[in-house]
Amino acid sequence: MPNNASQPIAAIDVGSNTIHMLVASVKDGKLERMDDRTALVRLAMDLAPDGKLNSEKMAWATDVIAAFHAEAVKFDADPILLVATSAVREAPNGQELIELIHERTGLDLRIISGEEEARLTFAGATMGRRTEGRLGVVDSGGGSTELILATDGKIRSARSVPEGAGRAVERFLFDDPPAPSQIWALRVHLMNALDELPQPDVDQLILTGGSVNNLRRLAHGRDGREQLEIGEAQAILRILATTPSAEIARRYGIDPLRARTLFGGITIVVTLWERSGLERATVSSTGIREGLILQWGVKKET
Repeated sequence: MPNNASQPIAAIDVGSNTIHMLVASVKDGKLERMDDRTALVRLAMDLAPDGKLNSEKMAWATDVIAAFHAEAVKFDADPILLVATSAVREAPNGQELIELIHERTGLDLRIISGEEEARLTFAGATMGRRTEGRLGVVDSGGGSTELILATDGKIRSARSVPEGAGRAVERFLFDDPPAPSQIWALRVHLMNALDELPQPDVDQLILTGGSVNNLRRLAHGRDGREQLEIGEAQAILRILATTPSAEIARRYGIDPLRARTLFGGITIVVTLWERSGLERATVSSTGIREGLILQWGVKKET
């Protein structure tokens, strides 16, 4: 590593669907990206009746984290930050995964609260963006959805609910494509479940997470613009509601397992978006990992 480069930091995020790693350095409050990796493990799927994580999925997750750890070491990353969100947070045997990872890699997996997840996501999703006025950030993952509300860049509410793309498939969307009755049941459920979040009375809305980044891809192509119209999102939902996920995966070059959860994830986001009354939203490709690295890196700089 060159002498004038700041120390790389690695952030590994163990989510309900995916495990992500970002390696980056922080200079003058900005990220310089070095490596970015994703593995679709779907840790929150195939749970035991009591909600325990599947032992094979835990072994797979441990293998992925060990591989990511080895790559981070090649970049001389220090620290290597490892956090888990809703899947491990809610599992009765989450401690077992923590021990497996520590035995294999020496890393300590930290389970973060929904509120901390929301705050880190806000820092990452708004990185380099204008935050004046009333701003909302929606992050819908595999197992939970976060809504963060801020005024002039200052967070005034950060809330999380256990509703995500993977949960929607497991609880409601049994057919592929989903039956109209299943779609109706999901929407009725979300109308009630999302009432736990505050009303998104905002001037600007930023959307982040795997589902919305694939929504942008479906609407505008792989390198499409960040701005989305609510009508475009609603049109994509109509396509997903009547098209098998295998066809969506083939047509748009999306991982088949990811394509299977798209309808649920996008439905959650659109439901919150509609409540804001805004016609346009911005899709951000950054989130919790960037937030972790920024938080740590800025502390080191100061």
